[in-house]
Amino acid sequence: MNGKIRIPDAPVARSRATAIAALVAIAALTLALTWMGWRALQDPKVPFLSARPGADWIVYPSPGNPAIHPAVELDALFRRSFTLASRPRSAELQLRAFRRFQLTVNGQPVLRSADDASWKSVRRVDVASLLRVGDNRIEVLVSNRTGPPALWLRLALPGQAIGSDERWAVSWAGATWASAARADVPASQRRFDPDGRARSPVDALLARRWTVALLALLSGAMVALGSWWIRSRGKQAGQALASGWALRIALMVAAAAWAALFINNDRWLSAASGFDANDHLSYIRYLLEHHSLPSADQGWQTHQPPLYYVIAALVMAAAGLTVPGPDAASMLRWLGLAFGVANLVLVGAFLRLAFPDHPRRQFLGLIVATFLPVQLYLYQLPTNEILAATLSSAVLLVALHVIRTDPPSLRLHGWLGLCMGLALMAKFSALLVVSVTLVMLAVRVVGRPRQVLLRGLAGLGLAAGITLLICGWHYGQAWLRVVAPLFGNLDPDTGARWWQDPGYRTAHDYLRFGRTFSAPLFSGFAGVWDGLYSTLWGDGLCSGQTTIWTAPPWCSDLMSAGYLLALIPGLAILAGGVVFLLRWIRQPSLRDTAILGLAFATFMAVVFITLQVPYYGMVKSFYGPGALLPLCSFAAVGLDFAMTRARWSATLLLVLLGTWALASYGAMWLGAGSPRALAFRGETAFSRGAGREGVALLNEAIARDPADWSASINLAQFMNRQGATLPQLKAFFDARGRAGPDLVERRVALGQIAAASGDLDGTIVEAGRAIALNPDMPEAHVIEAMARERRGEAQGAIVAWREALRIDPFAPAAHEALDRLLARAGAPDSAAVHRAFAARLNGPPR
Repeated sequence: MNGKIRIPDAPVARSRATAIAALVAIAALTLALTWMGWRALQDPKVPFLSARPGADWIVYPSPGNPAIHPAVELDALFRRSFTLASRPRSAELQLRAFRRFQLTVNGQPVLRSADDASWKSVRRVDVASLLRVGDNRIEVLVSNRTGPPALWLRLALPGQAIGSDERWAVSWAGATWASAARADVPASQRRFDPDGRARSPVDALLARRWTVALLALLSGAMVALGSWWIRSRGKQAGQALASGWALRIALMVAAAAWAALFINNDRWLSAASGFDANDHLSYIRYLLEHHSLPSADQGWQTHQPPLYYVIAALVMAAAGLTVPGPDAASMLRWLGLAFGVANLVLVGAFLRLAFPDHPRRQFLGLIVATFLPVQLYLYQLPTNEILAATLSSAVLLVALHVIRTDPPSLRLHGWLGLCMGLALMAKFSALLVVSVTLVMLAVRVVGRPRQVLLRGLAGLGLAAGITLLICGWHYGQAWLRVVAPLFGNLDPDTGARWWQDPGYRTAHDYLRFGRTFSAPLFSGFAGVWDGLYSTLWGDGLCSGQTTIWTAPPWCSDLMSAGYLLALIPGLAILAGGVVFLLRWIRQPSLRDTAILGLAFATFMAVVFITLQVPYYGMVKSFYGPGALLPLCSFAAVGLDFAMTRARWSATLLLVLLGTWALASYGAMWLGAGSPRALAFRGETAFSRGAGREGVALLNEAIARDPADWSASINLAQFMNRQGATLPQLKAFFDARGRAGPDLVERRVALGQIAAASGDLDGTIVEAGRAIALNPDMPEAHVIEAMARERRGEAQGAIVAWREALRIDPFAPAAHEALDRLLARAGAPDSAAVHRAFAARLNGPPR
């Protein structure tokens, strides 16, 4: 062997073993789909609302809410009235409820859920004896603690049937009565974009058409320059491409581009930017203060494997930094840059190994990896995702080297075990690439001579042993503390502590796609594929923030336009995956099996987690960190396949790909002229104690864009801390209104100022104006309710509080106020209901 690495195993010599592996993979995929389908339809632990003819699943029509809800049981009352000309002889009623229910017909209790019965099972009962000529009413009280109460009901009558649909009335947690909404229809997005400022991709592309045209010209110039260099250099260019020097230079350019982006953006991003950024910082602070690891159930992120946090704590300790501190988040972003550049290098090495004779595919794959938006925004945020992706790439790269080496090398197996162990210590999602790798190692030695078989098994045992030695203690400790690594701080099997909208899945979540092209931000509310697309080709979840106002100040127009431009690499990935699969069927190899296997494993895992934990925040493309290499491979193959069809298509595709790449990069570049970037820099200045600088930056942001509410509210908060009077604050917000468009939150702020100054009439007027602009802003209803109660308008206050509950049924203050008001109004039973809700919400989650 002499440590040499051969060309990949001859497919003919390996065809039988690989064919068997292919059959096993197909069987495993079929079994996995069957298993997930069975769980979706039958397992009560999986919140999937399966459709049946004759009725729809219905819910209360609350707007979409990105906030976290406590796992507290709140009731929804569903009601339907109907008229009968004669009393029927039979009337079979079928019912399913998510999750517990009590059924009454014409005020008579009929049926209730049983503790030992699955909520997915259809309950049947004949209610003919309870029906009467004339008016009839069906009421179902549905309770749920880990999702919105939902109902499916069908009443079969002679000549007609009554099914649950939008004609039913429903009230959730004592909120305003409203027409029911179908559970498979996406909720409104007005709450997290209150003024509707986010442009659709088409509108953004039109608004930035000259910028995009300039990027297209720049891309065309680069393509022309590259073509000229290849033609002029001739044989020298071919040698440079074949030797890998050109790819190395491209890697250096990519790393320099990432570094430039980071250096430019670091001064603009705030410490809170990022998914659970404060909780990641808390984990690191614990390490710095206690010099030991926290238990898995001790904090929001402490279930995470500790490698990223230990590295961060060591670097911060060496630099003398503390958490929280003005430079702590910046240091974490520096780590993200280092991990991200390392991942780019690994991607380049992988592409060289996967396509040794196809330099064009190597470059195309590297372009996609470099400018993939999920890469560009993640490495700038405090998160362990980039380290997990980097180590996952290292696992697959070393695994391909192991597969290429014959006889098996124990040294390479040892390096592989080290990479697998470290990857699992970075994030549990690395288990996908580790599992695929171990399966490939096992398949590799099937049917080999005894000596090679024993050496291969020894290598497999060595890799697995090193992996367990590195990470086994962590996962063993987590399971002993009843914290499942897959779900972390939300373990469905041990009892959920919180949940997010929508709280359930329907078949439509996996069948529809397209919201991204009309409203990309938070489009995961519309379905799984929209959520994955919006987080892969842009920051569709606003880096974990709950409104567009608090999201990092990326260039929103370019990012939105980028969702359309991303159709080029997106379709290339799909086409490349098909080409890869067909090639693998015709001529299977372990290398292609590993790439395809990882892609399929990631796909299945993502679908599973969105099914098991049906929250908008769980639909993230970066939950499969090892999928970057397969995606880049598929994109390279798909683009190369299209470019070989005709000469003109090659040039056009390269120009379009370059336009997308430059737009993706530009979307993440925070410019000095961006009002949102100025507002964020002003907020950062306040956190550093530089108040004068912060005021100047915020005033400049407001002057550039009067509709930038985040700058106005931050400046008002600073004025309040400096002792500004209520009249001064009111004058400030009045001036903001004269300078720009009327905004919902500006009206809410004016209402709050009026309330604080005792101007109840002004409070109600401003609340009414805010509600007219957007009825889904709970703060407007709250200030109206408080003002009406102070004026003695009990009935008006009750209506306003119930409207606030329509938007957020989990507000204890609203339930406390309704308890108080209803008791005074002579409705003790209704008051007691809200008193019970308030007690549950104020108590610790179960």
